Formats: sequence, C-alpha cells, structure tokens
Amino acid sequence: MRLWPPRRRLLRELREARREVETFFRLETLVHDITTRFINLTSEKYDAVINNLLQDIGRFIGIDRAYLAIIGSGRKSFSITHEWRAQGIEAIDASLKSFAVNTFTWWRRNLFAQEYVCIPSIGELPPEAKAERRFMSLGGIQSMLLLPLIRKDLFDGFLGFDAVRSRKVWDKKEIYLLESVAQDIVNLRLRWEAERELREAEVQLVRMREEDLETSARIQRAILTIDPSIDNPAADIAALTISSQEVDGDFYNAMKISGDAFDVLSGDVMGKGLPGAFIAAAVRNHFLQVKLDMAMCQPKGILPGPGHIVNEVASRITPELIHLESFVALTYSRFNVRARRLDFVDCGHTPVIHFHGDTERCWRLKGRGTPLGFLEDEAYHEQSAAFREGDIFFFYSDGISEARNQRGDFFGEQRLVAVIEQNHEKPARDLNRAVKDAVIGFCEGNPLADDFTCVAVKLRGLPAGRGLRQGRIFPGDVSCLADARCFVEECFAGGHAAGLSAEERAKTILAVNEAVSNIIAHGLSREDGEEPSGFNLEVATGPGWLSVCFLYGGRPFVLPKPGPLRIEDMKEHGYGIFIMEEFMDSIIYADDMRGGRMIAMAKRFGS
Repeated sequence: MRLWPPRRRLLRELREARREVETFFRLETLVHDITTRFINLTSEKYDAVINNLLQDIGRFIGIDRAYLAIIGSGRKSFSITHEWRAQGIEAIDASLKSFAVNTFTWWRRNLFAQEYVCIPSIGELPPEAKAERRFMSLGGIQSMLLLPLIRKDLFDGFLGFDAVRSRKVWDKKEIYLLESVAQDIVNLRLRWEAERELREAEVQLVRMREEDLETSARIQRAILTIDPSIDNPAADIAALTISSQEVDGDFYNAMKISGDAFDVLSGDVMGKGLPGAFIAAAVRNHFLQVKLDMAMCQPKGILPGPGHIVNEVASRITPELIHLESFVALTYSRFNVRARRLDFVDCGHTPVIHFHGDTERCWRLKGRGTPLGFLEDEAYHEQSAAFREGDIFFFYSDGISEARNQRGDFFGEQRLVAVIEQNHEKPARDLNRAVKDAVIGFCEGNPLADDFTCVAVKLRGLPAGRGLRQGRIFPGDVSCLADARCFVEECFAGGHAAGLSAEERAKTILAVNEAVSNIIAHGLSREDGEEPSGFNLEVATGPGWLSVCFLYGGRPFVLPKPGPLRIEDMKEHGYGIFIMEEFMDSIIYADDMRGGRMIAMAKRFGS
C-alpha cells in the first residue's frame, strides 16, 4: 500500500520533530549535569572542569572546536584561556590566543551589547566584518557561535564554538541552553575568584598572625620569661620555658630584695596564646607595682612579706579575673639565705619540689590557697620551710606533670621527682635541661598540650653562723612525749630562740606535743601488729623565727578542709590539729611520694 504524498511528508516531519525533541532533551540533561557539577565544585578543580565542559558540549552538539575567552582587567584585550578541539583539528594559532578588543569591531559591537554572535557561514557575514571574515578563512572555520559572558551586568568574555569540517546550523533552543552554560561559567569564575581572594587573604592573615606571634614571643622572652639572674653567691637560679603555642600564659620572675633575700614568682594563667600572655603580663606587672607601693610605705629596712603582697595583688585583680572568666595559679616565694628560710604563698599552683641535700629525697610542699580569680574574699597565708646547704627548690607548671605520651599516660610528679633526684648535683640550668629531655623523651614525639615552664633554685655556699639546726630520732610510742618536749625545750634554751616569750614558748611546746601525739596515734599505727617505726624531730632556729619538723613513714594526716579552723567544728581527735594551726604561724603537710611524711611547723617571734 502506497502512502499518500502529504501523509509521507507529515510522517517525515514528525520523525524530524521527534529527533529534535530528543536531541533538545539530551542537551538539556547535559546542561543540567554540568550545572550540578558546578554546584559541588571546589575552586582547585576549576581548569579541569572547564576543559571537560568544553569537551562534553562540543562532542554533543557536533562541532570541532570550543573555547573560552576572557577580557583582561584593562578591558583592552581578550585571552583564550581554555580550548578543546576534536581529533584532527588544529589548535587556534598561538598568535591569535591573545588579541586586542578593537581587532574584531563587528564581534565587539554585538558582544558588548550582550548579544550572541551566530555565523552559519562566512558568506552571511556583513560587509563591515572584514577582520572576522579573514579570521574564519585563515582558520578554515565554516560556522561560528559566540556567546557573551555577562558578569555583574558587564561583558566579561565569550564562549566560542567553531564548525570546521562542515557547516553548522544553530537552533535557537540550542543557543538558549548554551547561554545558560555560559552563565554557569561566569558564576563558577566568580566563585573561583572569591575563593582565591579568600585563600590569599587567609595566607596574608596567617603571615601577619605569625609575624605578630613572633613579635609577641620576642617580647615575652624579653619581659615575662627572661632568665633570672640574682646577684647572690648562695643561689644558683635558672628557668626554662617551652610554649605549646608561640606565646603562652606561663610566667616567672626573680627579684633581689636585699643582700640576704630574693623573691621568686612562678605562675600559670588559665588558657594559652595571646590572651593568656596578656593576663600573665598584667599579673606580673601588678606584683611589681604592689611591691613598690608597699616598700615606699614601710619603715626603712622592713620588707612586706609574701602574704601581704599576694593578698594586695589579689584584692586588685581578682574582680577583673572573675569578669574575664579566667584565673591565675601561682606561687610567690621569698628565700632568706642567711636565715635559711623559705616563706611562700601557694595560690593553687603545682607543688614546690623541695630536694633535701642531706637525705637526697624530695618533698612536695603544697599550700591550700585557691588560684587568683576564684574567690573575691580569699585570704592567702604564708608558709615557711627551712633549708640547708645543697637543697633545691623546683617550681614547675602542670605542662610538665601532665605531658602525655602516645598511649595517653601522664609524665606525672613521680617521674619528675626521680629526674631531680638523679640530677641534683648538676647546676640549675643543666637540671632544667635534664627535666626537659626526660619529658620530651617520654612524650615520644607527642606535642605538648600545655606550656612547659620550670624554675630551679639551688642553694649552695650559705653564709655561716646565723642558723642552728638540731635533730633526734624518737620511738613511735607515747612514752616519748616527755622526751620530745624536753628536746625542744633544750633547743630553745639559747641562741636565737632566747627571744621567745614565755607564752610563745608554751604555745610552741603544746603544738609540738599535739603533733607528736597525732603522729604516734594515727601516722605510725600499724595494722599488722608489728612495732611501729619511730620519727625524726628536727628543730631549726634563726633570727626571729623557728621551725619544728617531723619526718616519719606511715599514713598521712587526714587534713581539715581549707579555711580557718573553728573549735566548735572539731570532731573527736581533731583538737590537736586545731591547736597546731592556732598556735603556729605556718604548718606544711608534705610527702615524698614513697610513703615518707613530713610536718613542718614554723613560728615568728620577737616582733
């Protein structure tokens, strides 16, 4: 059966229309896929995506060359930045990849008017397009389509397609979809440039921050962490700090007070970086200012004690620290080398490690104060400890004890004590280095999570003739109470203790009696039925002060809570501690981490 001619024509038109719709649908799908790729694109892949886009579009619409041209910053020239060509098609001549805007006036007029340029054949070019005709002839281009790139309402370049092997008829729907691709390229360029500018700004910001941090670190090294130098032949002092960042919140200072005394300040601000360093500088400055103010108000020759200085500083800065939601842990210490006495105030800092040169054991001296910035009405109290020739006092931040290895284990105080005991004969500087090497070796390459700071004070060549120390070992039995009291009385019989008033003497003897009773009853008690070991009692006296120290092995005291003791709060067996705290100016409860216990009581008199 033969079809009627009009019907055959109608079927042919239907098939062509169907192919056209299918082609348009596939092109639309490709454009959607390209748009989706742009949405998830990172700027680092910009060039690769543009090249793939030109290839996919060129192959799909059946042209031989696709390229992207961008107008320069001066808007006087074009540069072809990306090009794809079909197999066997020559690339655009290098001399034509960059050309002046005025080279092709007909193209320029249409493109700058934000209209596309469609050239089905060279013969359809207008007479004024002489340069364009010559360009297409030299390149063997039969058909061309140029789509303007519009960026912020300004012409920014064009997307070009060349048909070389045969002519190409451009469908308006096809051109419409390709215009959307051109706009996607504009958006991609905007993203790429914004991200590039952001990266450059970030690099510049990092560079500026590094420069600021390096400047801050130099200032900190010059002001906050300068190596202490005290002109005192009896003291070898050295400090070492390693920041977990460029700058940190650790600080220290050493200052000569008189020919016989010097102060050491060691502190740690909550937080690291510049905020911590600023607070550290402010706190250190407050201490210097308070010492100066108090020295000006005191009679000549009378020095304000560490307790007075710390309380005055706390009253000035605690409200501000609370407002800043920060706090400062510190230890303020005064060394009197002639009297052989350390007076210190602990404000929630790590324990001071006291290495005894005679026994070669370390004791942890710890107060009960809270850091500055915790409580506005906190009252800080001095504590005192006697020292001898060859003793070492080691101040450190928790960046040392809390350093971790790869398994998460802490370096801890026990390892620190072992390093100090093994290196106690070295100069202070070398002792600090030994601690540093031990911590870094323990961390196994794990970075320090907190700032590392230590100050070592090694006492040697102490002046003679001002301090007197006597000691005796007593059995761990109540029968020794009378002998212990008599021994202390004998130590007070002459020398510096002769200045003790009758009341001060009686209170001291009573405090000693209560301490011995508590040690025997609680510290030395044995649950295995064996005879408890004894204790060592040492009495040291100096100008205007005395110290009574008990050394024993056994259980530690169950200490009262921090703060003033009230007799009405005491339970059974608690009166002894109340008497000791009430009658003595300072009491230190310490241990040597091996089961050794120490109670050191001190009293000032004659003032």
